[in-house]
Amino acid sequence: MEGCCNFGPVELTEDDIPGAKLSSPDPAEATIEQLKRWLSCRRGVSTSGTKAELVKRVKDFIEQGLDKYMMDPDNGVNVRRKLRNVGTTDNNAKQSNVTKYSNDSTCAANATEEPVSEKQRDLGNMLKEQLGCEYVTSLDFTDSGFINSAYAFDTDKYGKVFVKVNSRSGAKPMFDGENAGLRAIMATETARVPKPYKLVDYKGGAVLVMEYMDMDRVGQYASTLGESIARMHLHNKYLKIKEEKEVNRVGCGESRYVDKFGFDMPTCCGYVPTGNEWCEDWMTFFARQKLQHQIDAIEKTYGDRDVMELWSHLQRKLPEFFKNLGAVTPALLHGDLTKINVSGDSEGPVVFDPAAFYGHSEYDLASVDMFGGFDPLFFTAYHNVIPKAAGFDRRARLYQLFNQFNIWNHFGSAYKEQVLGAMKDLLQ
Repeated sequence: MEGCCNFGPVELTEDDIPGAKLSSPDPAEATIEQLKRWLSCRRGVSTSGTKAELVKRVKDFIEQGLDKYMMDPDNGVNVRRKLRNVGTTDNNAKQSNVTKYSNDSTCAANATEEPVSEKQRDLGNMLKEQLGCEYVTSLDFTDSGFINSAYAFDTDKYGKVFVKVNSRSGAKPMFDGENAGLRAIMATETARVPKPYKLVDYKGGAVLVMEYMDMDRVGQYASTLGESIARMHLHNKYLKIKEEKEVNRVGCGESRYVDKFGFDMPTCCGYVPTGNEWCEDWMTFFARQKLQHQIDAIEKTYGDRDVMELWSHLQRKLPEFFKNLGAVTPALLHGDLTKINVSGDSEGPVVFDPAAFYGHSEYDLASVDMFGGFDPLFFTAYHNVIPKAAGFDRRARLYQLFNQFNIWNHFGSAYKEQVLGAMKDLLQ
């Protein structure tokens, strides 16, 4: 099981991540916590379930060769440790003081001025013009992730800014969705996000400029994060209550309550756009705009018929997952609320890289269990505000299917058997 994952200048192996290697060749001899830790070190796998389910998941990963697709479950701690140990000094390895939070976005700690590359100089000139600044200074932070490149600059008008760059032709719509999602979350005054400043067309792609935050406090704010996400999920419901109270008032203004599921534009999990066309029914929206979009992409790219056959059966079974749930009030969701999209600074927790839309609040919580999961204190705090509904765990497995399809679309058919297995489990 000598797998590795490439993080720019270093490759992580099982030996680089505590808990990434089981002490026995038989997973059944490991404890539940050891199994969860092992799974959290692998890309795109749930860590929830009974011990028997976890053992089966580990065995399936090993048999299918997916155990080699590793990730740092500690938000860059192990990457930085290996960088220090190998003593990387070349220009492509200036990530020793960078904390990685996702494959498509990074945030830095202790950025300082550095010798300026030609690309940084070009970006700095563009920022000076677009932001209306007198001066723009490049800082000691660069990163090239799975999807975007990132840079940091100091400006006279906005202070330090974080700049995401993507040269793909589809970058503008991708950043449009992220920009709108950040602004929507900001408007709730609940969960904290980096403030977006400007979206700019740039050399066939696009640049998203946002607030620079020194985020390097992972895991310290689980309870606060759980409460703030719950309040974000309730924000639209409170607007509805406020609207009903003010309906007979003169001059109360136009309602901001959103009574449908969707969003004003597509948003992306990774670089794959997800459908957000408005719909009055949650189950219909989730099936058509989330799952069907992903399945259509799989069929187009891989021509896979197995997933289509299982989907035809699962579609007929969907109403069973929502039996006795009652009416679902649209909630503003982060849309990609995983461990790699959460951190914190001196003021508290921060979420970023949203794929926002209005949906069922449980959808965000299902995503939380992917890529290593959250501290249990997060769920305790969350459910103190929004109690867990009957059938939550089963629906969470259904909602996670979106993430599994999305991983297949990003990383290839090596994940096919895992996805088909999840669909078969849901049909039982």
